[in-house]
Amino acid sequence: MENEKKKESVFVRAAKAVKNGLKKAWAAVKKFFYDVSVAVYRKTHKKPRKIRSYSARRRSEILFLVCLLAYPILIFFVGYVYVNINSVLLTFQTYDIDKGVFYWSGLTNIKKVLSDLISDPVISPMFGRSLSSYAIRMLIGFPLNIIFAYVIYKKIPFSGLFQIVLFLPSIISSMVVTLMFKNFVDYIVPAVFSAFGMKNPPNLLFDYQTAFGMQNFYTIWVGFGSQLILYSGAMSRIPDSIVEFGELEGITMFKEFWHVTIPMIWQTITIFLVTGVATIFTGQLALFNFYGTNAPTEIQTIGYYFFQRVVGEAATYADYPYAAAGGLLFTLVAAPVTLLARWLLEKFGPNVEF
Repeated sequence: MENEKKKESVFVRAAKAVKNGLKKAWAAVKKFFYDVSVAVYRKTHKKPRKIRSYSARRRSEILFLVCLLAYPILIFFVGYVYVNINSVLLTFQTYDIDKGVFYWSGLTNIKKVLSDLISDPVISPMFGRSLSSYAIRMLIGFPLNIIFAYVIYKKIPFSGLFQIVLFLPSIISSMVVTLMFKNFVDYIVPAVFSAFGMKNPPNLLFDYQTAFGMQNFYTIWVGFGSQLILYSGAMSRIPDSIVEFGELEGITMFKEFWHVTIPMIWQTITIFLVTGVATIFTGQLALFNFYGTNAPTEIQTIGYYFFQRVVGEAATYADYPYAAAGGLLFTLVAAPVTLLARWLLEKFGPNVEF
């Protein structure tokens, strides 16, 4: 019995020794793979960065915003503030061609501009053409813009065709559109007139009796795109409940346009009407695109005249003070007229209450 117990204890001790050995071997294997994985991780991963403090992050955000806004602010001060201040200062200066310097001359340039606008037989009619051009845009172009925008908004048949034709000038380069229009009027239109038996058809762009009307037509056409986008966008924001209520009440399309659509987009209309006042003094009817600095005198506007005094082939430093004086005078006139127009439109225009 004692021998059997000794044998059993020997087997038990041997089994325990094997078991402990396997445990140690398995622990060594696990440790080996753990060490390998740690080494691989350290080589493939960077050490975590320390979390910056709130003040450091705040300073970096402020620096980023400053860098982001620095360029547009610089452009604003250089391209707008400095240029306009310099233009005002040029109004009271005159250029000495012999010495090549500007010197102060008081109100000489302003007096000359006023004299030319009143008594010069060439310049004074330009102001009248500028007024008539503005009236044409307001009486013809403005209603057509709203009507075509309403057609597109209501998806009336052929509205897609109108949309393509009217948006085309806004998509294509202005010079390309000018060349297309010019070639169409110069070659296609005379061919059509000749086909109907007209002898010696007029050149609509160079005959002073028709050139001014063609320029107004072109200006209205190319101006459709931007206004249609804003008008149709304003119409799309009209609540559907209001339109549906009108349809249930049996309202006609014309009454919906006049009593619902126009009042609901009146704020957008006011913006275009107010900003359009300044075009009386700055509008040039795309004359520079068609004729350069050689537009016929019979169709020139006041905006084109002062524009070509600055960028024309014969323009010199001596022309800058005169043009600056004209710009200052027009601003002094246009600013109160614009504010008055805005006050009248807001006071007597339709008022919509939700």
